[in-house]
Amino acid sequence: MWRNVRSFAVAMAATLALAPQSRAVVIAFDGTFDDADWIAQVQIGSPTSASNAQVIAGGNPDAYRETIVSAPSTVSFSQISPSLTYDPSSQGPLTTLRFGFDANYFSASPIVPVDIEPLLLQDGVFFVPTFNATLAPALGGGWQRLRSAELGQSMFTDPVTFGGTGTAQPDFSASGGVIEFGYVLAFGPGAIGTQFGIDNYIVPEPATALLLLAGLTAYALRARAARPTSTRC
Repeated sequence: MWRNVRSFAVAMAATLALAPQSRAVVIAFDGTFDDADWIAQVQIGSPTSASNAQVIAGGNPDAYRETIVSAPSTVSFSQISPSLTYDPSSQGPLTTLRFGFDANYFSASPIVPVDIEPLLLQDGVFFVPTFNATLAPALGGGWQRLRSAELGQSMFTDPVTFGGTGTAQPDFSASGGVIEFGYVLAFGPGAIGTQFGIDNYIVPEPATALLLLAGLTAYALRARAARPTSTRC
């Protein structure tokens, strides 16, 4: 039960930067990573073996999503969650997005680069930042908090390597379709049993003040749940 309260409180602190005329709030957060909530696809390369699955314990602090891969050459996965969505047509147009997550580069033999990049899926088309927006955790550094820059609509494109044209952009306006959130996970060549984890995926990264609000919200919810129910005669 406490995990659910914690997840709710952290998610309540997440807001997207919206167009001035819109007061809508979007929540995109995952701190448990149920397998049914995520879809992984190989977009580049041919791994010898690969697994993407929830691990119940060992995250920051509990369940997380783990990827283990062996590949003779560079390999890249799209990781999308159909349960993390935002609909500009009903929730309001967007101006910018910001991504945050905890990452853990557990092990590698040999040591290969591992990069993470924000990913959107809209109307069946993948979109990634037009510039190098990769975030790289340090090997053996434990759980590390990574944050992207603020990204506007014009800062995304549909990559040719993911079946796109390389010229399209997502639509953040009120006429845009539903946006699904996720990330790209890329491994350098020669990976053998490389182990990587991600936890607390959130859009956007909450500010310090909002983290304080999340803590207070969690405390209030926990106190309310523990409060005995009075009975009137």
